[in-house]
Amino acid sequence: MNILLKNASRRGGVFYFSYMNRFCLLLFAMSLYTSVYPQVETTKKMKYQGFVGGMMLHSGYVQSKVFALHSPDATQTYYNQIKAAPFGIGGAIHFCFGKHLRIGAEGYSTSARYKKNKSFATIGWGGLSADASFKVKRFVLYLGGVVGGGGMKHVSIIDADDKDFVGEKLLVLHRYPFMALTPYCGFDYLLTNHLRLTFKMDYLFNVTSPQPDFTSGLRVYVGIMFSR
Repeated sequence: MNILLKNASRRGGVFYFSYMNRFCLLLFAMSLYTSVYPQVETTKKMKYQGFVGGMMLHSGYVQSKVFALHSPDATQTYYNQIKAAPFGIGGAIHFCFGKHLRIGAEGYSTSARYKKNKSFATIGWGGLSADASFKVKRFVLYLGGVVGGGGMKHVSIIDADDKDFVGEKLLVLHRYPFMALTPYCGFDYLLTNHLRLTFKMDYLFNVTSPQPDFTSGLRVYVGIMFSR
C-alpha cells in the first residue's frame, strides 16, 4: 500500500540548524582555513609527500525528526522516529602536500535498524576531502571535511508479517539523493613507517534535500591505514 511521508513537526523551516549543526559547520570552515591558508603563504613548500589510505568501520548514535506516515485515504496516521546505533564501512585516501595539507576522497555506507519489525534506514555518501594534519611524536592529528553527494533509502514497516515469502501488509519506501557536507576530526597512531591505526569522528549534513526521516548524529570510526 502506498503511503505518504510528512514531517510531524517543523522548527524554523526546512533550513533549520541546531546549535550542534552550527558548531560542526564552524569546525569545517576552520579546518579549511588552517589547511589552505598556510600553504598559500608557502607555495614553494607544496611538494607531494606521499599518500595515506585504508578502510574503516563505524558506529555511533543517530536520530531523525518525528515524522508522520499517512495512508492514501487519510484514514490512518502513524508517527515514528528513527533512534538507533548505525553500523557501516567505508574507505579514504589522502594525498599529502607540504607539511600539513591533505587532499583526497572518502566514501561510506551506513545502516541503522530500528523497531522490532526490522525497519531500517541506509545512507551511502562520499566526495572530495581536504584536511590539515599535524604530527606529534607517534600521533598524526587531523581536522577537515568532505564535500560530495549521497543517497538515502528508508524502509519503515508499519504492519509486518512474520511468514517467509509473504509480502508485508503495510510499509513505506522513501528514497532521495542529497548533497553531503561532512566535517570530521581524528588522529592516526603510527604502528610502523607505513602502517597506522586511525580513529575519527564525523557529522553528516544533508545540505540540499532536508527530510524529516534523515538521520543525523555523531559517527565514530576505527580502521587501518597504509602510507607511502
